[in-house]
Amino acid sequence: MDKNTFLLKTKKGGKGIQSLKMEIKNWASYVRMVTKLNVYMVFVFLIIVASLVSPVFLTPLNIFNILRQVTPLGMVAIGMTFVILTGGIDLSVGSMMTLLVALVCGIMNFQDSRIPLAVLGVLGAGSLMGFANGIGITKVGIPPFVMTLGGMAVYKGLALMYTTGYPMHGTTELFRSITVGKIGPVPWCVFMFFGVAVGAYVVLTRTVFGRRVYAVGGNRIAARLAGVPVKYVELWVYVICGLLTALGAIILASRLGVADPLAGTGYELDAIAAVVIGGTSLMGGVGGIGGTVIGVLIMGVINNLLNLLNVSAFLQMVVKGLIIVTAVGIYSLKERSKES
Repeated sequence: MDKNTFLLKTKKGGKGIQSLKMEIKNWASYVRMVTKLNVYMVFVFLIIVASLVSPVFLTPLNIFNILRQVTPLGMVAIGMTFVILTGGIDLSVGSMMTLLVALVCGIMNFQDSRIPLAVLGVLGAGSLMGFANGIGITKVGIPPFVMTLGGMAVYKGLALMYTTGYPMHGTTELFRSITVGKIGPVPWCVFMFFGVAVGAYVVLTRTVFGRRVYAVGGNRIAARLAGVPVKYVELWVYVICGLLTALGAIILASRLGVADPLAGTGYELDAIAAVVIGGTSLMGGVGGIGGTVIGVLIMGVINNLLNLLNVSAFLQMVVKGLIIVTAVGIYSLKERSKES
């Protein structure tokens, strides 16, 4: 082989390699474009599909019913967003909610005069539970997964002890107006949900504490070197999560009118699913309240549609699990496309 022939083949081979690189780059761009189909577009698509599948779905009665039903979950999910943004997790919120719903009924005991005491007492109890989780994680050094898993067992046991395993009554008609009462066609609790969402959005995007939450989740070591009180931030996000879980429990107690020993079962899974669907990374540092609100609405639409189609509760659990896996998978693809 002479020199000219060798150079010609090398040149052709270089073009082939270059062409292959371009194809890979084009494929990466395609993946990036697909994964940029954000949660808002998914929500719109889901609404269209649901309206086509069920003629009842878009009726005002059903829409406001969805909003009323997702409000307790929305409160828990907003609190969970703070925790997950720091790279943590709280598996105790479902059991915590069960216990707090029972406390609402127990403190109120069919007396309207005790409503303020019940509300303040439950908000305080929820904050203390979140504080206990935060202390175990930040001061003792217990991993969030283990600490809140233990909390799940403790709060569930306390709820069963308090209710003796049977439904507990105690709410009043005035208290039930939180979810039954309306301003125009919109239930009171829906205004509470979106009001809390706006407040949480402002805290995360317009305050020093919010910037610190993102800093801790983005890079804990860098945040500490930059002077961010990491443990202080972590402690307070669990307090916030406990407080908002208590607010969700108050609304749930108002809607149910009774403290069921299993009232909060599955709320931890639904809250995590809503947060992840909304685009918040389980690794922390990425996400926000806007996505969580849409994630909560998506969960509500899915649950409502499955109920309208008479799908069993067991299959609904399977669907929720698949939603979480799919959402995390899409996020992973997005991260890989950025690296390429």
